Amino acid sequence: MAKARRKNGTLKGPTSPLTRRSATHEAGHAVACVAFDLPFEWVTIDSLQPGSLGFTKTGDIDLELASLDTIHRLIVEIMAGAFAERLIHRIPKNDDCGWGADLQQIGLCGGALVEFHGFTNESAEASLRTLAARAYRFVESHQAVIAAVAGELIRLRRLDRAQVQAIYDTHKETARAVDA
Repeated sequence: MAKARRKNGTLKGPTSPLTRRSATHEAGHAVACVAFDLPFEWVTIDSLQPGSLGFTKTGDIDLELASLDTIHRLIVEIMAGAFAERLIHRIPKNDDCGWGADLQQIGLCGGALVEFHGFTNESAEASLRTLAARAYRFVESHQAVIAAVAGELIRLRRLDRAQVQAIYDTHKETARAVDA
């Protein structure tokens, strides 16, 4: 039997609500990486850093060289984690749903829109709002596959891209593609 361990003052056991939320959050990232063909190696619900409850190892994308489409897909992928957690577990809006590190990454992508693609701060903010709506719709239409990946994460603790891809492929018929 797996032991529960204390994380940031909250009990995180193998089937605790926090473990399920963490698995769903990371599954949202992983499924979006597969769906949008973004570089992605593996996903885990094991803590790799202080304050972290899970991690999705994505490949490096040079934001200076990335196309606008790639940056848009990346932003939707980043947002998909928190939206998956919020939608699937019905988390209230006042809960941050693990946005901390995700917000930092979204900020870098928003900065790339301004610095490398000629957006104004206002147009970048408008684009982020539009992409948030797309990320939300993506998660809505992919809840079944995200839940399946989360379940396997709870069972195995870590999945590689091939494992996530296999789960995604079995749910293709129920998942509606949403362009990022």
